[in-house]
Amino acid sequence: MEAANTVHHPTSGGRRASSQQRLCNLIANACRRYRLLQQVKKTQAEIVNPGNDYACLGSTPNPAWYYFKIGESTPNLSLSISNTMSVDIDFIVWGPFDDLQAATNNCGSYTSSQVEDCSYSASATESLDINNPQVGQVYVFLITNFSNMPTNIIVSGGGSGILDCSILNMVTGSVHTDANADCDISGTDAPMPNRLITGGGHWAMTNAQGNYTLLLSEVGSYPIMQVNDNPLVAQTACTPSYEANFSALGQEVSNFDFYNEVIPCPYLTVDVGSNMRRRCATNNTVVEYCNIGFADAEAVVVYVDFPEYVSLVSAQYPYTVTADGNYAFNIGSVAAGECGTIYMVDSVACLTDITGLMQCTEAWITPNNTCAQNANPNLDDWDGSNISLSGVCNDNSSISFTISNTSDATGNMADSSQYRIFADGDLVYDNNFKLDGGTSLTLQLVADGRTYRLEADQRPNHPNNDHPTLNIENCGGSSNWNINALPNNDIDAATEIDCLPIIDSYDPNDKQVSPSGVGNEHFVQPNTLFDYQIRFQNTGSASALKVVVVDTLPAQLDPATLQLGASSHNYNLSIDGYNGRLMLIFTFNGINLPDSSSNLLGSQGFLKFKIAAKADVPLETTISNNAYIYFDYNEPVITNNAWVTIHYFKIDDPIAVTVTPTATPVISIPNDFKLYPNPSKQHSLLDLGKTYENIQVKIETINGQVVYNQQFLQKNQVLLNAEQLDAGIYFVRIITQNQNAVLKWIKQ
Repeated sequence: MEAANTVHHPTSGGRRASSQQRLCNLIANACRRYRLLQQVKKTQAEIVNPGNDYACLGSTPNPAWYYFKIGESTPNLSLSISNTMSVDIDFIVWGPFDDLQAATNNCGSYTSSQVEDCSYSASATESLDINNPQVGQVYVFLITNFSNMPTNIIVSGGGSGILDCSILNMVTGSVHTDANADCDISGTDAPMPNRLITGGGHWAMTNAQGNYTLLLSEVGSYPIMQVNDNPLVAQTACTPSYEANFSALGQEVSNFDFYNEVIPCPYLTVDVGSNMRRRCATNNTVVEYCNIGFADAEAVVVYVDFPEYVSLVSAQYPYTVTADGNYAFNIGSVAAGECGTIYMVDSVACLTDITGLMQCTEAWITPNNTCAQNANPNLDDWDGSNISLSGVCNDNSSISFTISNTSDATGNMADSSQYRIFADGDLVYDNNFKLDGGTSLTLQLVADGRTYRLEADQRPNHPNNDHPTLNIENCGGSSNWNINALPNNDIDAATEIDCLPIIDSYDPNDKQVSPSGVGNEHFVQPNTLFDYQIRFQNTGSASALKVVVVDTLPAQLDPATLQLGASSHNYNLSIDGYNGRLMLIFTFNGINLPDSSSNLLGSQGFLKFKIAAKADVPLETTISNNAYIYFDYNEPVITNNAWVTIHYFKIDDPIAVTVTPTATPVISIPNDFKLYPNPSKQHSLLDLGKTYENIQVKIETINGQVVYNQQFLQKNQVLLNAEQLDAGIYFVRIITQNQNAVLKWIKQ
């Protein structure tokens, strides 16, 4: 098996053992690549495990025992041992032993002749060196924490293949599609890559061939399951319930295979990310698009909308500019399982008064995921309503928000939903609303310079993950509030919003989370989906041939919700975990990242992923973690902690809001406008009943994206072509001098 050359371990406290069972029997394998918080104020190792020769160690507080097995011949094994708090840690290594059993049986009688290396220095970073380590032999090393301060231990180096993980327990198997639901591979059945497998608190991911290897460092019985995060996938009923039983380490169970029935729909996703928004400088923006469905997608177009003070310099893909000023990348056909990347260079304006402003880049992909949405078994319970928001700053004195149900009369809301107004992140007003199709509410409030945000909830079982939000900034003054503190409306897979502040100076190696949370406590609502970005830059004096980013996620995050996002460079991802904590290892092989002094823009990189908080995380819980960035085989660069606090928002300082219901002419549409046939497979005729001058006709998706927009000087009928549209629900908007009407149109 492939061994870990980058490992994260805690120096965890020990248990008091009986005279017949010593702590060394509980040593953890160094191939396990997790990182946990160090416990402190634990008993000295020589008290719990007397009889060992602790050589240079004058004391052994807070002991953590590990072992490793040598997998390949090497003249010297060199490991770097560091910690996140830069406090005093020490170590000792004994060996070699023929196997793990011999290593544990001899615990309590390790001799000075078995000491391979030892350090009791005051340094926060230690170097472990073993000359001529023996292939197949086991070594035991003890790490102690002299500082008695909580910290995390990072062990790195060694090189690929030198550590042999076969001493661990293994579960192997595969994941495939299963068209005829017979739990066998035949016909069009295909391997399913990037599927998560879990068992015993550990995690693995299938490779391109659909195969996985799950490593466990404990004995016992563990259910082995696949994690389903795709609405088009359902595990075949004949797939067995698997349980791995291990009576000792070094055992293997195989052929734990999973089979899935899939719905043959395309399912398009998009993500966008930028390394930074530095004033007067060029930056990198990357869009990644994928078809994670099980049918090819045709006529795919990716759209990118840059913010006010950011302009496109160049793109490594042809594009056109739409009438709205958006950049359209005509991708064409995207096969099932295919992904692509659009690399761009942009520039931030060189103005003196824009530092600190938040700039949001939006990307979306068409055609709409209508096939996947229609496959939702709960779609029949949707009432057909569709909520959209608009707003305006009135002469810098007041703000008007409008909540509209853009459906027609067949999409009346069956019950109420809630809307909320925030001022600089503080909840200042909430209420319920219930709108018939074609009606709206207008909300009027006094402007005072704060950023006002309106959120409104769709009705249950709406066919996409749309959560309408709208921000109005700097009306009646200026506050420059960070709109990233609250979630963006980009939960739907086909839309992504990436917000970064305009800066002058920056930390080149950091971790960011969006939403970042409100106030000094970084408050976020329960069940929030977090968008993490890890940025790195080579600030050394030569190119980095390889970059590894290791992120051990907090236990409060749900591994089943993991979504990989855009990245500046291609990487290989391996997954590990312990006690329910997911560990992500992003390896950028052959990246050849230039140093910042020779190529400032080229020296930078980033990666993104999304993951949600678990549903049962208690209120006031802090979710915090950082990442470790390895440039070649140097010691890791440790990022800042990205943290939030789970908290329900409540109103402490309410504002006055004037609420005015407004009905549009939509309700009277059946008497004026007719659309037939409806549903339609090819064409429908929009009959206006009489001739109108200066009339505009739009066709919008359920996500609000305009797929048809035509202005007519005079018209009484309009022929609408549905042949190029995906099956699903659309809205035909008719705008005249006196009317703004909407009809629901269904393409079969």
